[in-house]
Amino acid sequence: MALLNNPFALIATTSLTIEIIVLSLLLYGYMLKRQLKFRRHGITMAVAVVLHLIMIFAIMIPSFVLAVFPEFIVPNASGMFLLLV
Repeated sequence: MALLNNPFALIATTSLTIEIIVLSLLLYGYMLKRQLKFRRHGITMAVAVVLHLIMIFAIMIPSFVLAVFPEFIVPNASGMFLLLV
């Protein structure tokens, strides 16, 4: 499979999948709020926020830093890049 051979495609696909899960959690939480199930609504929203924060810190911030500050990029032996921060 080409997806498993390319680490960047795997990261992008994983990120998109998790963001779709976050969107579905948000929609489910909205439905719970409309049904006045506030405790389940709060738990669902908290899970969605935590998942989104994980994606921000694991994928979005490193991607932004690599795009804005390319002088911090150092290739290593495996073909991936190390970030010098």
